[in-house]
Amino acid sequence: AAGGEYLLFLDSDDMWDDDRALADLRGIVLKEAPEVVCFGVSIYGADGRLEKQRLPTIPEGVGTDKYAVVDHLVKTNQYFSTSYVKALNKRFFEKANLFFVKGLLSEDIEWSARILVLCKSISVYPSAFYKRIRREEGSITSSIGEKNIRDILGSIEKRRTARTASCWPCIMSTGHISTPCFWGWRRSCAGRRLFRRSFGAWKP
Repeated sequence: AAGGEYLLFLDSDDMWDDDRALADLRGIVLKEAPEVVCFGVSIYGADGRLEKQRLPTIPEGVGTDKYAVVDHLVKTNQYFSTSYVKALNKRFFEKANLFFVKGLLSEDIEWSARILVLCKSISVYPSAFYKRIRREEGSITSSIGEKNIRDILGSIEKRRTARTASCWPCIMSTGHISTPCFWGWRRSCAGRRLFRRSFGAWKP
């Protein structure tokens, strides 16, 4: 089990490419003590060429208020829902029960939504030190299949039936760009209609 005060995620086929990153993150958490730190990512193709980079920044004076931070990141297209661009306070992680569910695909989409709902403070580290490598087409990390969509919709349905909120903020991913989408289930079933057109009847 991890013994540090903050948790970071690194996929087995990715890497960190900045030797100063951990020291910089340590400085941020010592100064601001946030529950979550968001940072950037550099995405490379299977051929090794840089395809896209997200380098999140926030204006001076924003602080760690999650509403102000997320509002700015979303409006400037700098927010990613994925787990590998976040450092989480371990006590917050355990208290919020943010453990991943075994066998669930696209699990960090709903997971990131819960983080936004439950956390109180977010800091931003303006670095894209996380190096994401997109594998060849057909690999599990580069393709989205029926189970991915079923698992995403199942997570939304779980939150809806639990009545935790009338609108559950679900971070929907389109390729490698993430856009916050607030699902009003009493008024819209667009997600289910899209699923039916693609795969047939929806069965949670």
